[in-house]
Amino acid sequence: MRLIDRGMDMEIISGRDAGIFRGDEIEVPFAERKLWVAVLAQALEDWQGDRLNARHEAEHFLLRDKKDFFMVCTRAGVDASSFRTRLNRLQPEGPATGPAPLAA
Repeated sequence: MRLIDRGMDMEIISGRDAGIFRGDEIEVPFAERKLWVAVLAQALEDWQGDRLNARHEAEHFLLRDKKDFFMVCTRAGVDASSFRTRLNRLQPEGPATGPAPLAA
């Protein structure tokens, strides 16, 4: 389904890309937004974790991925560029050993 309301410049798309677009912004349904926030939280936990493979995959996703990271952040309602900048500040100098512990 595709609905276009010319008066409010609004478009609703169903299916895989479901959401409400107003201009350049997207409004993701609340339940879906919670899902994408959980994906980011899991990536952060993996990045801080003890499992080396999971840590490296999470580091790649959080710091180097050029497509999925930005999509996940957009769906979670997070500004991907500023989030990645903050993550880079947590990155220790030298070999990739995982981030400094996050304050609780």
